[in-house]
Amino acid sequence: MYGWMQAVFLIMDPEVQEILIRFDGLASPDRRAVYRQILSQFNLDEWRDVRDQLDRVSFHKDILSAVPLEIAAQITKYLDLSELHVFQRVSKDWHSLLTSSLIRAAVFRRYTGYNYDSVTAGSSDEFSAFARRRVRLERGQPLWKICDPAYLPLPKPWNATSLDYCNGRYAWIDGTTIVVHSLHSNMTQYFCTQNRDPLMEVRLSENVIAATTPRGYCHIWDLQSEESAWFRLPSCRHSFFMASGRSIALAFIGIMTSEGDYVLYWDLNTRAARTINIATHLGYMALNSEARSLTTVHLEERNYYNACVQPQHSPAKRAHLQVTKYLVDESATFGRSSSYTLELPAIVDATGHVEIRYPDTSPKFSDRMGLFSVRPREGSPSALSSMVTVAYDPRTDQVDLHVLQPEHTPFYPLCMTSVDHNILYYIKNDNGKPQIWISNPDATSPHRPSKCMNPQLPREATSRVYSHATGFALHGDREFILMIDENGLKVWCFDEAIHIDDYSCVETF
Repeated sequence: MYGWMQAVFLIMDPEVQEILIRFDGLASPDRRAVYRQILSQFNLDEWRDVRDQLDRVSFHKDILSAVPLEIAAQITKYLDLSELHVFQRVSKDWHSLLTSSLIRAAVFRRYTGYNYDSVTAGSSDEFSAFARRRVRLERGQPLWKICDPAYLPLPKPWNATSLDYCNGRYAWIDGTTIVVHSLHSNMTQYFCTQNRDPLMEVRLSENVIAATTPRGYCHIWDLQSEESAWFRLPSCRHSFFMASGRSIALAFIGIMTSEGDYVLYWDLNTRAARTINIATHLGYMALNSEARSLTTVHLEERNYYNACVQPQHSPAKRAHLQVTKYLVDESATFGRSSSYTLELPAIVDATGHVEIRYPDTSPKFSDRMGLFSVRPREGSPSALSSMVTVAYDPRTDQVDLHVLQPEHTPFYPLCMTSVDHNILYYIKNDNGKPQIWISNPDATSPHRPSKCMNPQLPREATSRVYSHATGFALHGDREFILMIDENGLKVWCFDEAIHIDDYSCVETF
């Protein structure tokens, strides 16, 4: 192209050549003045020729390939995994850039909270497997489903609220016995106290199973060695009951009005109990044994004197969430704490009223989530309220918020589960038909249906799932999602590392 233009320049009239040479030597202001004067003298045919020439000129610049790799890594923070996958096809330069170890490290750390190394995601294949699983969770596209779970141990529908799930295991109470079934090994374990005491609530972690009794005891069993232990509870009236690793935590309300609320922490390794005082009206609590931390979430209100108080309900325009993190040392003693403010999402109605939804709902989620209702102001034409769901992701050590507006109203009893960082699955009233929907605040469309996961529930004329039933639960994580109702148990798998041959009857997608 340049050689052709040079040839044209050589056969050009010498006077025209002189004009072009002098124009090329002008300063920018003078050049601008000259070409504006020339443009003012153009006729229509000449303007058409200029337009055709402009169509051949590209004003686009590949900024991503031009900037340093560290800057490109910062840009990718605003892209999700599916967008990164699409952009890798733009050019060879983009593919090389977006698959570099630095970019993969930034993306991996953003989604998991872990540093990128040769063990966790060192190869491109391992990172691609992680990305595929995350995208499947975001879109509700499982790999396969157990289509005939009749051979699986199944809790009674009325025990759905006592069902818990963690890391491929689900557990429930059957009279005086705890049943734990592993979806990885297809093996079942049974636990009970020496005196066959009746059990109330069950909590499952990666290492232990814990349950409370009506007589005020908490019993713990190690899932590997089946070693057991117990400790006395100060009261049977606890709010949150958590298990993580080999640790247990329960939140209690102070008996006397002068007393504050507190958390009882117990560890199977030391078999020692510790308490920590917390503010009243606890909205949510999370225990992380790997980080050796306890996280609490309270509703906080800025009053007219610009002071902060922790009420049970507050006007939305003055409300925010106070997140406090307590660290536990090797002797199971609570040490220093840190806190920060978490503002409610902007889509929450500022004219409404925020209140803690407890205790009628939280036990249905095994205390793995907290709920706050945003009720419309008095006199509002709509009686529906929005909900703010609080969940904790132990890998990123972050508190996630999901907002369910009235148009995303779930069925009752509430059925939802947090499966990964910023991903919430819930049963929505989709024009009278119960459907599984997904909330992802980071996505372009924060709410989307999971078209591949059919709960197989009949259409309801009311806002309840089965107007006559309460046995209903949804649990899950990055590997499996489980749903139990009066029709039975449904299991969907999202992890391609889990072998399909371990199950006799599956439906692939």
